Amino acid sequence: MNENKEENELNNENINNYLNQDNLETTEIVEEIINEEASKVEEIIEETISETTTEVNDAIEQEISESEIEVKPTIQEVVNEPVAEVKEIIVETSPVKENTNSQQNQQNANFEAFMMNQQMNQKNNMGMAGFILSIVAIVLCWVPVFNWIIWILGLIFSIIGMTKKPKGLAIAGLIISLIGIIIIIFLLAVLATAFAATSVM
Repeated sequence: MNENKEENELNNENINNYLNQDNLETTEIVEEIINEEASKVEEIIEETISETTTEVNDAIEQEISESEIEVKPTIQEVVNEPVAEVKEIIVETSPVKENTNSQQNQQNANFEAFMMNQQMNQKNNMGMAGFILSIVAIVLCWVPVFNWIIWILGLIFSIIGMTKKPKGLAIAGLIISLIGIIIIIFLLAVLATAFAATSVM
């Protein structure tokens, strides 16, 4: 009887030792997998952030140059039409004098300066608001719910600002909002992997 008890105790000790060793090996394997996945995710995030920043810079510069090219002819057209009408009215109504030409030139110059100031003072408030909110959403990407609300507002304002002129800030806000989507997706992926790793342990 004593020999059987001793054999059973030895068998139980061997089983416990085997199970403990197996648990240690599985925890080491899980830790290696988690570390590898975390390093892969970090590399992917760094690559995408660098790529998206260069793309955003290029896109912003291109859109600003395109918007300047688009705005200049429209400003000239808007200024030239009322100037021509004013010239006709002045020629028809003013009496012929020696200094008429100098006065007309002065009036035309003043009118052109006024119209240029009017055109340059126009602002796209919705595009500016979308641009600012999208930048705030990028800065506060680590705040979950508050960041999503700001990001949605920035996207909506940028889309509305695309319908108005000038479109430079609205386009920039739209691009930054799209970058915010990518960052949010990567953060959710990182959180999901971390949660899965903790649940496995």
